Amino acid sequence: MTKNLKEQLDKSHLDSEQLSILRIQNDSLQNQIDQLKEELREAKKFHTPEMKHFEPIQQKIIQNGEKTREVELQQNYKKCLTHSFSGNGSGSK
Repeated sequence: MTKNLKEQLDKSHLDSEQLSILRIQNDSLQNQIDQLKEELREAKKFHTPEMKHFEPIQQKIIQNGEKTREVELQQNYKKCLTHSFSGNGSGSK
């Protein structure tokens, strides 16, 4: 029983480390997004009236991308949580 608990604890630590890595990656990607948004704002200053017509469409695309990333992050987070709690007794030899 203690062996099983130790295995679960080790697995939990590994899952925690993986979650930390995912969070760091997410923060890095978010910083890149923020930087690109700022560059885009600067570039929009030089847009012609015709180009400004496409800005609402572009905003919708950005919002859809953000929603997709959020869903993916939530799925990964749930997988980590589910995976860390699903090992109850299945790994014993």
